[in-house]
Amino acid sequence: QGIQNAILTAADQLLELKDLEDATAMTAVQSKFRALSSLAKYDRTFLPKVVEFAESLKDDPRESIAKFAASQLLSSKAANIAQLEPAEQEELIAELAKTLADGHEQAVFSASITAARGLERSGKIESAANAYLTFAKILETATDPRLKRYGPKLAGSALRITLPGNKMEIEGETASEEAFNWKSYRGKVVLVDFWATWCGPCVQELPNVKKNYEIYHERGFEVVGINMDTTKAKLEKFVTDREIPWTNLFCTDKSTQGWDHPMATKFGVLAIPTAILVDKEGKVVSLNARGPALTKALAELLGPADASAAEEKTK
Repeated sequence: QGIQNAILTAADQLLELKDLEDATAMTAVQSKFRALSSLAKYDRTFLPKVVEFAESLKDDPRESIAKFAASQLLSSKAANIAQLEPAEQEELIAELAKTLADGHEQAVFSASITAARGLERSGKIESAANAYLTFAKILETATDPRLKRYGPKLAGSALRITLPGNKMEIEGETASEEAFNWKSYRGKVVLVDFWATWCGPCVQELPNVKKNYEIYHERGFEVVGINMDTTKAKLEKFVTDREIPWTNLFCTDKSTQGWDHPMATKFGVLAIPTAILVDKEGKVVSLNARGPALTKALAELLGPADASAAEEKTK
């Protein structure tokens, strides 16, 4: 924190100077925003200071600084959207949508995603879904291909967060290049696991999934992995080394690998692991079936099982 406070002091001293060159002023402004944002991660009392600084610059006569400040103001509000009143949340989403439509800028796009995910995490599912769909529609006309590709993904995010209680349909090709038959899993409780070999949290969760698989497989538990690697050989080696018994979907088409896997796009998977639990009828019962939550859900759906049998199998 000492370094960040020193940066704040230096930036304030620069900004107090008369006839400061625009480029130097911008550097000072950017440095102060970074320092305040860094401090706010550890001390939320700095959040109002970020907003206050942005507010003080949004009408700055230097266009580049005013534009940058306006962007930072949106980002700050987006990061704090869960604390806003419902009317303020709606107003912010509308403002983000308008600003995003005006220029499809990366910074505004990032703030828009932050806001939608903030609503999702705070349980405002309907509002979050509407936000995702609003931003998805705007990105359809983006000229930047990196942003345009997020249009379908955000529409998928709206679908994903409204899955609980509804059926989930999966299709694709397995890692062995065979057509995947989702219908064959009806009557089973299925964990649909979006993962990659390079994802640390995914690898850390694997022992828990394998343990539950050993305990509940004979009672009707299955796992389907949606692998988001870009190298099939790496996936195959990992599956062999870790003795993973379940099916993994993988795209051989380079254009639809990794984050662009069709199922990752369809369900708007923006972070992994994403673990979705489906009941025997094919309806989603959990969007976060990891750790103890997975074990608890399986016990409720398939009945309590004795872990000793699984322990014997793994010896």
